[in-house]
Amino acid sequence: MFLPYLFAFPPERIIKNLPVEKIDRNSIRVVMTLTMVFLCAVFYTNFLILIPRFQLKKKRAAFFCGNLILLLSFLWYQFFSSHWLVAAGLPDSLADFPGPSIPMFIIVVMICYGVRISTEWRRAELANHALATEKATAEISYLKKQINPHFFFNTLNGIYALTIKKSDLAPQAILQLSNMMRYVLYDSEAEKVPLTKEMKYIRSYIDMQSFRLSENNKIYFHVSDRNDSAEILPLLLIPFVENAFKFGISADDDTTILIDIKWDDTALSFFCRNQKKNRQSVQSEHHGIGIKNVQKRLHLSYPGRHELNIYENEEIFSVSLNIQL
Repeated sequence: MFLPYLFAFPPERIIKNLPVEKIDRNSIRVVMTLTMVFLCAVFYTNFLILIPRFQLKKKRAAFFCGNLILLLSFLWYQFFSSHWLVAAGLPDSLADFPGPSIPMFIIVVMICYGVRISTEWRRAELANHALATEKATAEISYLKKQINPHFFFNTLNGIYALTIKKSDLAPQAILQLSNMMRYVLYDSEAEKVPLTKEMKYIRSYIDMQSFRLSENNKIYFHVSDRNDSAEILPLLLIPFVENAFKFGISADDDTTILIDIKWDDTALSFFCRNQKKNRQSVQSEHHGIGIKNVQKRLHLSYPGRHELNIYENEEIFSVSLNIQL
């Protein structure tokens, strides 16, 4: 905001070269100060009133009329101040009217306009960023809520199978389900959860699914961690595990599900592979709600920080996921 000084003050070296007895220095400084105040008034009138209320709202006639009034007022002031400067001893060549008055005014308005536009652009950028963040948060929340019914559908199917067989494991499975529901309904409401909690939940899910497995179904679940404080989006990995049990288990054939998870301070690696046994629904459902949900959540929460590879042929379905935590 020191721009007016550049225009308001004549070069001090010129004043020093003038005979002291012919110059009223105090009068000259008063004129300089008043000029600086006037230019500041022009700047802030445009910055606070004319540009936001008229120019940015495309009321250009009002904007130009406002500046025309300011310019005429400034010229009126300059006309009288030039006579004052001459009376104070300043040579006519330095106190001529209108002199640089109009260029001074135009430059101040242009710089003010540039500053205001930059300010508005920055404000719009921040608003758009806040809106995008709010939208992403709402979408993540919506995707998390989709997980709950998907989880219950898959889990209740397992308990239903136990009750049909009148298995003594059904009460234990229901108790296990209640513990898992507590995690889904309460702990998973957090933005992120410790990876150790997420692994405990996956282990509980595998244990509960094991109630309905036969001896020909083999599950290999391996976890290797180097950091107990690492965190992840809640329920991010479980859709892949659910998918493996849904399509990779057969009561008649030998099946194998392999799940390997490891992480350290900076990265997580997840691998899951299963044989495709439920052939009738694999083609239409293998990439159903759960996996699409995970892909959207990864895109929103780990943009540019994850790599998801899904491999599928007639016999095998595998998922490899790497995340920079």
